[in-house]
Amino acid sequence: MAKKTEFETGERITIKTACVEFTVGGNTIWVQSPEGGTVLRIKCTGKVLADRCQNSPISHGDMYVSGDIEMCVSTDLITQ
Repeated sequence: MAKKTEFETGERITIKTACVEFTVGGNTIWVQSPEGGTVLRIKCTGKVLADRCQNSPISHGDMYVSGDIEMCVSTDLITQ
């Protein structure tokens, strides 16, 4: 069976990640793979801020993005 080169709208893809890394006051967030490669790099025109969670036991971030996000999907995806 031939490998897929295109994906359908609505198709769910999962890529294994290990951690989220950022510097408070910096402008970039990196989502790292278990192998140490960057899975996702998010850059902002402002600063990455951090506060203590008041209502959640899980560390998390919220982002709002205008326009498209382009993902390069390689053979490391774990589900599709």
